[in-house]
Amino acid sequence: ATDEIMKAYEGDTAPPVGDVVAQIRPILSKWFKPALLARMNIVPYRPIDPETMKLIARLKLNRLAKRIRISHNIETTFQEELIDDLAARCTESETGARNVDHILRSTLTPLIARRLLEHMAVGEEPAGVEVTIAPSGEWRVDVDIVEPA
Repeated sequence: ATDEIMKAYEGDTAPPVGDVVAQIRPILSKWFKPALLARMNIVPYRPIDPETMKLIARLKLNRLAKRIRISHNIETTFQEELIDDLAARCTESETGARNVDHILRSTLTPLIARRLLEHMAVGEEPAGVEVTIAPSGEWRVDVDIVEPA
């Protein structure tokens, strides 16, 4: 049914949900008994458009920055292009916005932690973190250090 739903949403305007349900009902009937389908409300998954994905990425990054600020008193900022890049990496329709969480958990959070620990290990006190995109296209974490008094 996923392929049919994706085809239905390919155009510039979203089709009515009832039309999408009618389109996928025959597919669902192959897998579920009619009595079960009659008791269900079919709610088709709607693909996330790129602008909404950017908004979700921004919200998740803001949540990460807040967590770092509360836990370590370190301000964290993210370059706008990084938000676009993160959203662009989340193109699998089956995973939707969950892919943002996966990328943050497996890539960005460990990268930030590693850079902070490198500075803390030599006695430096991080004051801020800025995450940008390097010319190579990789994510780069720059750490601002508190100047000794």
